Formats: sequence, C-alpha cells, structure tokens
Amino acid sequence: MKIIKTTYRSLNWILGFAIEPMISTIFCKAKHSKTPIFIIGPPRSGTTLTFQLVTNCLNLGYLNNLHGLLYGLPALVSLLTHKKTRQENFSSNLGLTRGWLGPSECGQWWYRFFPRNPVYVTRDMIDQRKLLAFKRSLVSIASAEGRPLIFKNLFAGMRLDAILSAFPDALFLYVSRDLRNNAHSILEGRLNATGSFQNWWSVPPPGYEKLLDLSPEIQVVEQIRMIHGQLEMDIERLSLGSRVMRVKYEDLCMDPCMFVDQLEVFLSMANIQIERLAPPPTNFTISTKSALPAEISEKLNLAIKRVSD
Repeated sequence: MKIIKTTYRSLNWILGFAIEPMISTIFCKAKHSKTPIFIIGPPRSGTTLTFQLVTNCLNLGYLNNLHGLLYGLPALVSLLTHKKTRQENFSSNLGLTRGWLGPSECGQWWYRFFPRNPVYVTRDMIDQRKLLAFKRSLVSIASAEGRPLIFKNLFAGMRLDAILSAFPDALFLYVSRDLRNNAHSILEGRLNATGSFQNWWSVPPPGYEKLLDLSPEIQVVEQIRMIHGQLEMDIERLSLGSRVMRVKYEDLCMDPCMFVDQLEVFLSMANIQIERLAPPPTNFTISTKSALPAEISEKLNLAIKRVSD
C-alpha cells in the first residue's frame, strides 16, 4: 500500500512539474475569463452547500472529485469532464461530496503551491515560482473548461493576499452562519472527523495556538470569531469591498433562487455573464439540530453567552 501511495504521488508530481507547464503554455493563449471566484468562510458555515448550489445552477467550471485524484494535471480532467452533467442531490459529509463529478476542495492541488504550515500566508511568504505555477495551473483549467472558475477551499480565506497577487481581479463569496449553530456543527465535525471533541479540526486562524489549552467549546467559538476577524481585516486592508459578496447561510436556505439571482448580478458587475443551467430548489432545510451531549451543549451555550454579552 505504501508503494502504491508513493507511486501515485510521484505520478502527480511528474505531471505537475514536467507536463503541466508545457500544456499551460498552450492553454494560456486561449480566450476565457481570467477572473476566478473563491468561496470563503469558517468551517461548517454553509460553504459546501453554496458550492453545490452555484455549480448546479450556473455554468461555472470547478474542481471535482476526479481532479482530486489527478491533481498534477487538472486541465486534462477538465477536458474530459467539463461537458458532462451531474444530478446534484445537495448532500455532503464534512465537505465531501459523492460521485466523480461532485464539487471538491481538492486540497492536494492547492498544496502544490501553498504550504501546509503556516496556514496564513501573504504574497511575500510564498516563493514567486510557486505563485506563477498556481496562476498557470488555474488558467489552464479555466481554458480547458472554457468558462469562468469557482473554487471552494476554506484555507483560501487565509491566503487572500497571495491569491490576489496572481489574480488581482478575483471575486469572493464570503459565507457566514449563526454563531451558535456554526459552533455546534464544528464540534460535531470534530467528533465525526477525529473521534473526539478535544482534537482541533479544520482551518486554524493565525494565533490559534493560544486556544489549545482552552475547552473545546471555547475553542470552536473563538475559531469562528478569529477566522471572521482575519477575513474582515484582510478584506479592508486589501480594499476588496466591491469584490466580496456576503452570503448568509440562513438566507440562502430560505430562498436559494434569490441568492442565485443576486449572484448573477454580482458577477455581471465584473463583466461575467453566466448561463443558467438549472433552476434552484425552492428552499433548503436550515440545519439547527444538535447531536451534542447535553453537557457539551450547555458549555457551548455558556461560551457563546460570554462573547455575546
């Protein structure tokens, strides 16, 4: 099994290092929108549902689960799959979707260009050759797709400055959710993903180390608040106001059609005209149920009350 994994990673490394640069040189000459869209926000805030809804309703290119396997040469996957359609059932498990065509965060593709640690980086912290490779890879995917691209990777929210150095006109969908329900969901995610409420899970904002000695309930509340704080700081510092569309999970669930209409207007203001592929569902059930033990739930309510007072 170890040999298979090593061979698999080596294959993707060869594809990304040796073959993709040659292909991207050809693709970069094609005409296409060079304005990528990125979905950002805290974990368990509704970003996956937003990703599924947008890619189901609008003719935007995206990374799918097959890209996740062949992350060294994603443009080839796009050439093979971009004309295929999928039947979206809007289900997911901790951000993972079903089927080869299901939208994917495709973390291995991102880690070709950005470090695993530190998570928060600016353009000055990234090797310029990596940023150039990131730009070439994304442009080659967009050209293979023949349509604008939308990405969902929560760690991208900690890389805004670096992303903008490669794509100064990038757009962002910034998703947020009621703090109580968001925190409940992260705790459930911790248990399902790691087997314990105690283990850190998902995006660590800058300075998260100071949270590690605190209770899990305080950790998740502060994780959400610190991610929002960093995003708001970077949005202001980078003057991104007009290029950020704010999305409330609860509003999206209550009226998906209005959200898609508003998104089309937002994109048109950036001269991106998108074909409508399918009508949105009438609504989604807003997830408010908690499977947390009563003791954990009570501690979480106290942590939320502490920051709300």
